Amino acid sequence: MQFTGNILSLLQHFLFPQHCPVCGKLGAAFCDECLEQAVSRFSPFCNVCGGVWAMPPCSGAFPCYFASVYDGYAKQFLLNLKYRNSRSLGVPMGRLMGRLFEKTEAEVILPVPLHINSSRAFNQTELLAKGISEEQGIPVEDMLVWSDDFGRQVEKKAGERKALPENAIDCRPLFGKKVLLVDDVYTTGSTVRSAGKAVRRAGGKVVAAYFWSRSVRRKSSDEFDDIIDALSLEIG
Repeated sequence: MQFTGNILSLLQHFLFPQHCPVCGKLGAAFCDECLEQAVSRFSPFCNVCGGVWAMPPCSGAFPCYFASVYDGYAKQFLLNLKYRNSRSLGVPMGRLMGRLFEKTEAEVILPVPLHINSSRAFNQTELLAKGISEEQGIPVEDMLVWSDDFGRQVEKKAGERKALPENAIDCRPLFGKKVLLVDDVYTTGSTVRSAGKAVRRAGGKVVAAYFWSRSVRRKSSDEFDDIIDALSLEIG
């Protein structure tokens, strides 16, 4: 019986060449158990200063929630989604985020758009947003757009990312709607800050932002652990 199961698994692999990046299971982009191992509960942080969210907040700030640190299993899942065409990962990752984060008063979810001239066949952030929508019952709208070709942020150094113009992203009119922003990784925060300003110019209000991961600069193993401890003040 086990032999038959192994044969079926191999056939699945050849017909659908994908595997879970954690346990290596063939024929599937992920295992539910492995995906859940990639996330944790973290305190929200401020989109302006990057520190733990507190009251009163920084001027014009909103809370940012992240499901993982950009490392280990969480990083592998995101790399598979973005660069290995495992688009079937996107919605389940988003559903997990939707269950993990507290529901906001948002009326619409706006995913950060793909950059102009992107070679990617799909927007991974939109897939995350759809998964969140399924869990929280908030509609997803495609209302954000890059105002110019600023290139891929992932290829830029921190200083170049921070130099992103305030009007780098535009937004269609929102008529007072409360908005939940969604992106895959928070690094310097320049993209989500630009998106937040676009929402305000369009007459909306950002109530929160959700991220799959937050990137933390690593200089040494011990320092990395200290940063995570400071960031992650776990919620219950």
